[in-house]
Amino acid sequence: MAQAQKAFDDSRETFLERASEAEITDPDELADIDGEGDIKIDWDLQETDEDNWVVLRHGGKEIGRELAYFEGIHRFEAIFKLLIDKYGSRFVGLTPTEASFPYLLGNDVSAAGVVRRLNRERQSQP
Repeated sequence: MAQAQKAFDDSRETFLERASEAEITDPDELADIDGEGDIKIDWDLQETDEDNWVVLRHGGKEIGRELAYFEGIHRFEAIFKLLIDKYGSRFVGLTPTEASFPYLLGNDVSAAGVVRRLNRERQSQP
């Protein structure tokens, strides 16, 4: 049992290191979006054989990606702030796709309220 726990802990630590390295931390890591209209971003999930990725899309076009955390509402909040920094008043919302929502929320029942609150506050900005 102790070996299994150690293997799990090592695997988790490795994932956290990789995820931290892959995190979007600067607005300049996000793609530029031409035009003058509102910018709505989709928070999507792409599953591969090895990892799950958050893929940010505008109009179906990828603008950024990072490794996905199960119950990753903390990353949703961080990305939300980076989107404001990058796109300013043009950014009007970040919406989880149907595919990404269960992974984003996990067992954290308060996370859906965080998503709604952030988007509601953003949409009420002048």
